[in-house]
Amino acid sequence: MELRRLNGPGLSLTVIQTVREKFSCRECEKITQPPAPFHVTPRGFVGPNLLAMILFEKFGQHQPLNRQSERYAREGIDLSLSTLADQVGACAAALKPLHG
Repeated sequence: MELRRLNGPGLSLTVIQTVREKFSCRECEKITQPPAPFHVTPRGFVGPNLLAMILFEKFGQHQPLNRQSERYAREGIDLSLSTLADQVGACAAALKPLHG
């Protein structure tokens, strides 16, 4: 299984590709696979550094998500407004226990 995730501080983004190999036992025919790496948002492809940057720009710099989406599009990264909104919503739900 191959996993791709966007990650990076600042405007230099990198794609982290994780390959999880499956192994099978010849005697019992049981298939094993290493666990998937931790994701901040379930089934998300945005890494923790990029996610922190999106949240900081939205809440710290008051940068609307549509402007962030346009900026990423100019850099050649397809992050739609709905994708950014889903990521912000998932982070808000994950951080809700800290807020109260």
